[in-house]
Order: sequence, then structure tokens, then C-alpha cells
Amino acid sequence: MFKQKNWKPVNQNSFIYRIKSKFRIFLNFNITIISNKFNIKLWKLIFLILTISLLIQSYLLQNKRIKPLNINYSILNNSKNFKNFDEKFQIGNKFFNQCPISERSFKSKIDDVFQYGCRDPIIESEKPRANAAFVVLARNSEIDGVILSMRSLERRFNQWFNYPWIFLNDEEFTDEFEIRVKEVASGDIQFGLIPSDKWKFKNQISKNDNKYKNKKSKKSLNKLNKKDKEKFQQQQQQQQQQSENNYDSIFFNEAVESQGDRGIMYGNMPSYHSMCRFYSGYFFEHPLVQKLNWYWRVEPEVDFYCDLTYDPFIEMEKHGKKYGYTIAIKELVDTVPNLFRYTQKFINENKINLPDTWNLFSNNHKFFKGGNEDNYKDVKNLNDFFNKLKKNTIYNYSKLHFIKKSDNNYSKNEILFLKSITDHSKINGLNNVVDEKYNNEEYNLCHFWSNFEIASNEVFNSPEYKLYYDFLEESNGFFTERWGDAPIHSLAIGMFLDLSEIHYFRDIGYKHSTLGHCPYNSPNQLPYKSSPNFKHQVLPKDEILYADYDPPVTNPNLVENLGPSGCRCRCPSDHKEIENSGGSCSPLWMKLTNDEFIKGSQDNDFIGGLGIFKLLDLDKIESTALVWFSESVMSGKDLKDWDFTEKQRDVLSVMYL
Repeated sequence: MFKQKNWKPVNQNSFIYRIKSKFRIFLNFNITIISNKFNIKLWKLIFLILTISLLIQSYLLQNKRIKPLNINYSILNNSKNFKNFDEKFQIGNKFFNQCPISERSFKSKIDDVFQYGCRDPIIESEKPRANAAFVVLARNSEIDGVILSMRSLERRFNQWFNYPWIFLNDEEFTDEFEIRVKEVASGDIQFGLIPSDKWKFKNQISKNDNKYKNKKSKKSLNKLNKKDKEKFQQQQQQQQQQSENNYDSIFFNEAVESQGDRGIMYGNMPSYHSMCRFYSGYFFEHPLVQKLNWYWRVEPEVDFYCDLTYDPFIEMEKHGKKYGYTIAIKELVDTVPNLFRYTQKFINENKINLPDTWNLFSNNHKFFKGGNEDNYKDVKNLNDFFNKLKKNTIYNYSKLHFIKKSDNNYSKNEILFLKSITDHSKINGLNNVVDEKYNNEEYNLCHFWSNFEIASNEVFNSPEYKLYYDFLEESNGFFTERWGDAPIHSLAIGMFLDLSEIHYFRDIGYKHSTLGHCPYNSPNQLPYKSSPNFKHQVLPKDEILYADYDPPVTNPNLVENLGPSGCRCRCPSDHKEIENSGGSCSPLWMKLTNDEFIKGSQDNDFIGGLGIFKLLDLDKIESTALVWFSESVMSGKDLKDWDFTEKQRDVLSVMYL
């Protein structure tokens, strides 16, 4: 039996590792490549100086702290600085750059962090626990990454609360895997096997493909109770009946290989398709997961930057939350080209009454209503609308006036304009092919990054979600396209949950792959107290790093406007906040949960709620625009650069039905 004691992962970001690596290069420096014209000692001296300078630079970088910017928050608080409410949250404009999303408070009536700063976790741990667990899907080969994630999460949270760990795999876990995770976990551990028909697609399985048959060992069966064992054996029988059908796997293989040929990320990996499908469906039905009320999904090789000193499951229950996330970003469009179309079809067929959350995932292009709606199919926002209105106004004027006159009755200004109409119609986009949309909506590609999610099983074990999953499964999109479980979870949440049932864990510092979120520390900090159940598997140099947390934000103005929430967070020196990324959906979340946005439903001058709270009267707007243009023509003004003035735009923007 395998047993490895005192295993230590290599932390390549540590200062000690950098020193060793730099001096190793120095000591192994191949001096023979140096020309004999130069003194070897001189070259060694030069190389030593360069090595020392790199070490100094490395030390300075390692100890660099992420600090709040010197922001003038009056910019945000003064509505006169913005043309409309939306402009506060538009990525790339000058106000966004002057006051990044990470420098703003997310507090609202809909959602807020459960705790600003620290609680006493020893006291908190004496309270009742929820029926919850960490759930990890991992291969045996990923054991090192699993241990890294466990050490981080146990140190930052679970040493006090001792929630159990559940590990799932489509093959038997090795003794090495089981021994090493038990050395770290402070709670109970269970290991679950995924039936092969729930992991493999039926299109992969052929009559003679014995390697895909599920082999359940006596060891695994003995770990299940009688009820779970009977359920598993029933699934085995269903699988055997299915395997008797000789499915043609050519279609599956060609679909997957085609995605690889087109450069779709992970598209040519059958196992990745299986993972996404599993997390979208059977994950919630697995006997070890189904019995939980709550789960916390954990991936291999993730880092947690802050101490979490309260029980998130209990707080979610207390506040009526059903889904919690840390990162919301945009999906790669090539991975889900038809997912939104299928989802819209599901919505229409089942007559689903969409909640306010749907606006987090859909760009609503129908914020106007009138007889000429078809002429505005390619409009995606208010600015597009005015550009299209300008072109249609010019075109409509030419049809109404010029065809009714003889050549002798044109004014000089009209003649010049008439000559430009032909060229104008070719370049103004009136004849362009528009992108296909569904119900005048378009998927904005936003989704909760599901490698971290704390959620109620009630959501994904509900009849409506199972109906949605079965509908998607029927489409074969899980392998003909590379649908991720994250956009599927997110679109389901958009259909079935209100915004008030979703929680942004902004106080949890988290990183997976290259993307991370790390909050500023609250003034409310408490001394660290380890739990008697802590197994102290964290490396000493990492513990030193945790103890040297970032200075709390103490400036009253920053505290009020920034809303620092972290408890003993230590952000990486090279940290790039995902909230400020162009691919982040945090600005949209902030907009939709903002108290001003909610108030906008009763505000006649509110622009940000177009298509949600009210619609523009297209007929009235077009007729008004036509009058203004006619007046410009008759006045003899140069029409070459004609456009609506800011004042005219403001007038048209509030012409509601």
C-alpha cells in the first residue's frame, strides 16, 4: 500500500524557490560558450551581478502589495457626469477607467457580502452545521493539484467547520489518492464512482467496446448503503441493456475531431465533453451528492486568498440565497454557437415566465415597439438605435419627397442631397445582412465560472431543471458543440431564480488557472486562531505568507465607497483583478443589482431600464425625427454630416409607450 509522508508541493512563486533556481543556473553556467578573448572570471562576475539583481527584483515583486487607487468617488455619485445610467458601467469609457469596478462598492438591497472582515471562527464553529459537503471531480493523476486545493481550503476555512469531502471519478481511486487526501481533510471523506453510461456518451459506446463497460469492484460497492447499492445495480442493468445496442461512434468522433480542427478550446477532447455533460446533469443525481442540501464545488489547483470565518451554507439559508459565485466572465462564442437558440426554444415550448435574472445573460435588443421594427433588427443598444434611426430618417425622407417632384421643382440643397442618396444607401447599412437573434434577444456570453460554486441542490434537482437538461441532451449539443456546464448552469439560473436568490461571494479571494478575484481587507480584522482539528498540512513558508496579510483599508472615505470586505487576505503581488477585465460580467451584475436600477422602474427619466421596465414608442420617434430632418432640409443647411443633437437624443430617449 502506498503511503507518502510529508509530501511538499513545489511552490514556484516562493522567494526561496526563486533563489535556488537562479543560483542553480549560475552554478551550472556553461562557461565554454564564452569566447576566449574575454576573461572567464569577468564573465562570472557579470553573471553573478545579473543573478543578484534578479533576486532583488524578485524580492521586491514578492513583497509588493495591491492597494486601493486614489479615486474621486464624486464622479460616480454625480449623475450629471453621465449621459445615462448605463454609462456608469460601460467597459472602456473614461469613467470606467477612472473608477474601475474593483474600486466600487457592490452593496445593494438585492445582495451584499455576509460579513465585512472577520468573525471569531471558534465561536462560529460551535453553531449547527448544514447538510453540505465539498465535492471534487478528479482523476487519480490530479492528486497533486487536489492536495494543493485542499490545503488552501482547509487552512482558510474548513479547519474550523470540518465539512466532509466527496471525491468522484469515472474509475477507481488509487490507494495513493485516498491516503493523501485523508492526511489533509479535517472532515469525513467519501469516494464515489461514476457509472460509465453517465460519463460516456451513448454515441461513443458500441457493442464490442468492452473498455467502456463499468466495472464496479466489491471495495466500492461495500462503501454504499443498501439503498444506494440497489440504485447503482439498477443503473448497471440499464447500462447493460444500452450497450447491447450497436451505436455508431463515427458521428461522435467526427464531431469532436472537427472541433479540434477549428481550434475550439478542449473541443477535440472527449473527456472534456464528458465532464461538462456530467456536471450539467448526472452530477446532481449521484447518490453521494443527491443526499446533500448544499454543495461546494472544488477544482484541483485552486487558491484561496482570504480566511472565511463564517459558515457560507448557513448564511445562504438565512438570506434566502440558492446560488453563490466568485467570478462571472464571458464564454468563448465558438463553444456555444447554438446553446442560446436551443434555450430560447425550450423557453417558448414550455412558456417559461422569465425572472429579472434573465437580463444578466441576455442582451435585450427590443427596447422599442412600432410598425417599422423589422428595419431595426441589427440594433443592439441605444447608440446603435440612434445610428439606425438617422439612416432610416434620411431614407424615409427621400421616399416621401423626391419621388413626388419634377426635376425643376428641387431646391439646390435637395438636388445635392438627392445625388448623395444612391451612394448613401450603399454604405449606410440598410441592405446589410443582420445577425440572427432569437426573440430579439442575444446571448451576451456571461456565465458564472462554475469551477467555484456554492449552491442548493434544490435548484438543479428541480423538475424544471431536469426538463431543461433532458432537452439539451436530446439535441446532442454536448458533443456536436463544446457546451460547458458553466453557461448551462447560468442560463438555467437565469430562467428559474430571481436576482435576490443569487449571491456574489466578493469577500472570498479565489484563483483558478490565470483568473482570480481578491478583495481589499476590511478594517474589521481579528487575530488568527487555529482550530484543534487543523492537521497543519500547510507548508511553513505558506503559513508565514498567510500571517502577513495585506493592510486593511482604514480611510473612512474608501471604506464607505469601496466596501472592503476581506478577512486576512493576502493578494498575489502580480494580481490582476478579474472584475476590471474586459471579459468580466461584474459591471453588468453591479448594474442590475444597483439600487438606482431597481428604482428606475418608477423613474420617467431612467434610461438604463429600456426593454426591461419600459419600451420606446418607435412610431412617435420616427415621425419626430422626420420632422426635424425636413426642417434641416428646408433651412438650407449642409446635410452631409447631419445627425441628432445631444438635446434631440435626450428628447427621443424618453418617448415611451
